[in-house]
Formats: sequence, C-alpha cells, structure tokens
Amino acid sequence: MSSALITRRRLAPSLGRWLRLFADHVVPASLCLLVGIVQLQAAILYWNGQGIASGLDGFERSWLIAHKVSGASFYLLVGLLFAVRAPRRGPKARPLGVAVALAGVFVLTAQGLLPTVDAAPERMIPSVLLIVGGMALSLVSLASLGRFFGVFPEARGLAMRGPYSRVRHPLYLAEILIAGGLVLPVLSVWTLALLLAFVGLQYWRARLEERALTQTFPEYAAYAARTWRIIPGIH
Repeated sequence: MSSALITRRRLAPSLGRWLRLFADHVVPASLCLLVGIVQLQAAILYWNGQGIASGLDGFERSWLIAHKVSGASFYLLVGLLFAVRAPRRGPKARPLGVAVALAGVFVLTAQGLLPTVDAAPERMIPSVLLIVGGMALSLVSLASLGRFFGVFPEARGLAMRGPYSRVRHPLYLAEILIAGGLVLPVLSVWTLALLLAFVGLQYWRARLEERALTQTFPEYAAYAARTWRIIPGIH
C-alpha cells in the first residue's frame, strides 16, 4: 500500500470530524449570532428614537425595544447552543423530517408573498405581548434544553427540567405564541391560513421528534405519559 493512500485514509476521519463541526456548530452558530447582533443594533436605534421609532411616544417605543431585545436574546442564546450542543445519539433525521423541520422554521416568511393588509393599531399591544411572552418562554425553554438543542427530529439528550417537566415541547408552544403575535396585526383569511399551517407543522415536528426520542431513550414513554405535548391542560 502506497504511503499516499495510507495518508489519505488517516486524514479522512479527521476531515469528516472537521466538516461535521463546521456544519453542525460553526455555520448555524455564526448565522444566529449575526441575526442577534442585528436585533441589538435595531434596539439601540429605537432607543435613540430613530428608524420606525421616530415620532413614537416613550410607551410605544418601549414595546419596540422590548421586542428587539427579546429577539436578540433568543438568537444569541440559540447561537450559543448551536456552538456547544451535544452530538446526535440516535439515528440521523430522515429527509421527510428535515423537510418538515425546515418548513416549520421558514413557513412564516411566506407572509411577504401574501396580499398586503394594513396593520390594525388596536391589535399592536396584544401582538407585542404575545411576541414578548413567547420570547420569554422560548428563552426559558432553551436554557432548560441546554446542549440537547436541535432543529431536526434527532435525539441529542432528554430534557425533563424547567418547562419540560410539564410540557414535552414548550419551545414549539413559544413559537406558536410568537407566530400569533406576528400575524395578529395583519389578520386576514390568508395570514390565518398561514398561521394554521405553521401550527400544523409544529405538531408534525413534535410527533417526529417524539418518535426519535422514543427509539433512543426507553424512559421517554413514561415521561410522555405524565406530560402534555404542547398546550398544558389541552393536549
């Protein structure tokens, strides 16, 4: 066997580890950190009364700032968790699971393709309350999830503390609250349909994730039997 072939065989596992590190940690963490920094810059802009905060009173501006600060905190925390998350312990997500997860993440961006609806001012404060409340729940959920964080339906660990002691997917509940807050001011038949599609995708993601966790952790069935899936007291 030639020395060149031996060298390539030795380098292949190391190269694979570096590629996985780059794809699983560096790239998503960097993107989330970038978005978080942009959100912080917007909050500073609003604090100075610039941008869309120009002409608003202090009360209205404070809601905008709270929205951007909570959003920045979310993306910065997600970036950190991407950087330190645990390796996958179960089987790799199937293409369908990957597609459902990505659709659930990006489906709301389709709102930009819908007919324009003027925002209703009387629904702005309830909207921001839903968004900030959802962001707060998402931050608590992410902190409880820790290194087990993931996007695709794969098993990296079993979180059972914090909100996960009562609900199996509190992060999806938080995302539904945020989505409701985003849609509320521009509510129409089209945006309502988009919101329902978003909720359906989160439930689909939850079912796929539970299947992966059940295959990996024998104790998951008992945990699922004593907790709610997404909405406490309802389902």
